[in-house]
Amino acid sequence: MMQRKRTKPAQWYIEQRIDYLTAQLNKLRDMLKSVDENANFEAVKDFLETRGRLRELQNIREHMNNW
Repeated sequence: MMQRKRTKPAQWYIEQRIDYLTAQLNKLRDMLKSVDENANFEAVKDFLETRGRLRELQNIREHMNNW
């Protein structure tokens, strides 16, 4: 029964984090749409890292639902 109480805050945190990272990913995607010869490689790096974090959290959420 203690685990159930602990999973609700964890699920809430994961959902909040997914929402935040999705918003960040959309901002970075919009910024990268207008890339010219002066490409911002830091933004590309941030985009890829954010996308990876988002996928990791989505996988964790999926596994939590299967427990």
